[in-house]
Amino acid sequence: IQKQVMKILGVDCFYVALYDTKSDEIWYPLAVKAGERQSWPRRRGMADRLTDRVIREGRTLMLTPQTQRSADPVGFPVSEEMPQSWLGIPLITAEKSIGCLAVFDVNGGVEFSHFDVDLLTTISSQVGIAIENALLYEQLQSRAAQLETLNTLTGEITASLDLEEVLMQVCRAVASVGGSQRSAIYLQEPSMDTLYLAHSRGLSDTFYEHSRNFSIAGRRRSRCLRTGVHELVADIRETSLPIEIARAFTSENIQAYADFPLITPEGPIGFLSVFYDAPHDFLHDEVELLQTLAAQAALAVANARLHTTVDRQLARRVQQLAILEAVGRELSAATLSERLFFLILDYAMEFTQSPWGIIGIYDAGDAMLDVKAQRGYPNLERLSLDDGVTGRAHRLRRVENIPDVTQDTDYINVKGDIVKSQLSVPLLYEGQSLGVITLESDLKAAFAAGDQSLVEQLAHQAAVALVNAQLHHETQRQREQLSAVINSVQEAILMFNPQGDISLANQSFTHLTSMPADNLMGMQLIDLSEGVLRRLG
Repeated sequence: IQKQVMKILGVDCFYVALYDTKSDEIWYPLAVKAGERQSWPRRRGMADRLTDRVIREGRTLMLTPQTQRSADPVGFPVSEEMPQSWLGIPLITAEKSIGCLAVFDVNGGVEFSHFDVDLLTTISSQVGIAIENALLYEQLQSRAAQLETLNTLTGEITASLDLEEVLMQVCRAVASVGGSQRSAIYLQEPSMDTLYLAHSRGLSDTFYEHSRNFSIAGRRRSRCLRTGVHELVADIRETSLPIEIARAFTSENIQAYADFPLITPEGPIGFLSVFYDAPHDFLHDEVELLQTLAAQAALAVANARLHTTVDRQLARRVQQLAILEAVGRELSAATLSERLFFLILDYAMEFTQSPWGIIGIYDAGDAMLDVKAQRGYPNLERLSLDDGVTGRAHRLRRVENIPDVTQDTDYINVKGDIVKSQLSVPLLYEGQSLGVITLESDLKAAFAAGDQSLVEQLAHQAAVALVNAQLHHETQRQREQLSAVINSVQEAILMFNPQGDISLANQSFTHLTSMPADNLMGMQLIDLSEGVLRRLG
C-alpha cells in the first residue's frame, strides 16, 4: 500500500500511526521519509499534532501550500518540521478510530486534491479492518502464549517441596509473566507479626539488609497483606512513599512496583513484590496473570514450608503432600472436562479415605449446584443452595466440618444412618465460591485438621485450575470468532511470516486456488504450485 500510494500521489513520505488505548501511546508500525524507512519511537498521550487530531476527531485533515498562505492556516499545530503539504486519513473500524494513515511533502512540490482524499479514504477503510483483525489475532496469540507459559511455570513451581527451590522458581516465573527486572518474596514469621525477605532476584545486598525484616502493623510495604488486595504503583515519583522506602527504591533504580498478597486457605503468609526499572502501566491481563501466579506461589510456598517442618513420624502426612504435588501438576495442565472433576474428587477422597464424595459447580443461571462428579451416591444431578450443609458452605463461602451430622439441622440424609460426619469445602477464587467439594464418612469426627487443610488446598488449586480452564476456553472462543471474521470477507487472505511459512488462509483463498486451508498450514510460500503462484502475481 505504501509503495502504491507514494507512486500515485507523487510523494516520498508516508506513515501509519496507531493509537494504543490501554497504554495511551501512539506508535508507528511503518514510516517512510524521503523514500527511506524510519524508526520513530512511541510517544505517550495525545498532543496538539496533526496525527493526533486525525485520530482524536476521526476525520480527514489536509494541509496544502494554499491553505498555509492564508491568514489562518486552519488552526494546524506547528511541528518541528512543518510539511508543505500533508494529508491524513483516519483508520476507522466499526467502533472507533484506531489510527491515522498519512502522506506528506516537505519541499512543497505536491498539492493534494479531493481525488487524493477519496483515494486514501477508500484505502484506509480496508486497511483499518485488516489492522484491527491483525491486532486481534496478535492479542489472542499473546494471550494463549501467556496462559501456556503460566501453566508451565506453575507446574515447575509446584513440582518441588524444597522451600528455597520454590522461592527461586517463583521469582524466575515473575520475570516471564510480568516482564519485571527484579522481584522479591516476603514471608511472615510463623506465629509472629513480622515479615522477612525470604528470596530476591536482581536486588543488591544493601537492599536485602535494609528490607531483611519489618513489622506487619502500620508499614506501607505490608498494606497488601493487611487488606488482602494487591497494590499497584505505576510511578513511584507520583506516589507518596515513606522516605526510607523511597530511598531504598531509588538506590536500586526502581521506578514502579506491585505487591501481591500470598494467601492460602489457612490465611496470608506473605507477599510477592514485582519491581520495574521504568514507570509501568499495569494492564488488566498482566495483573490477572500475576494474581494467578501469586495464588499458585502461595500454595507452593505453604506446601514447601509445611514439608520442611513435618516430623518423620508423620509418614501419612508426607505421603499426602506428595500426592498434592502430583495433583498440582495435573491440575495446572488440565482443561475444563469431566475428567478434571473426577480427578479432583478422587484425590480428595484418597486424602481423607472417604467412602462418599461429590463435586458441585455453581450455575449462576438458576442458582444451583450442578453435580459434575460423584462417588458412592445415587444419580444426583443438581443440589439446592438453600438446603443442606453443601449449600450452606457455598452460600457462606466457608468450610463446614460436621463431626456428627445428627447434630446439624441442615444435614440432608442421602445415604441413610450409615453417614456419621461430613466435610464441605468451597472452591474459592478471589473471594467467590465456584462450587463445593463434599466428603462423607461412616466415622464420627473423621476429618481431622490435617485432612481439612489438605482438602482446602486441593479445593483452592482446583478453583485456580477451573479459572485457567475457563480462560483457555475463552481464548479458544475468541480465536474461533477471529476465524469467523476472516472467513466472512470475500477477499482471499493468505498470511505468512518473513521466512515464507504459511500460517493462515481463509475460505476465499481456498475457493480462489482450490487448495484446502488445512493443507496450506506449515507450507512454504515457494512450495505452492506454479499455477497458484501465478494467480497470486
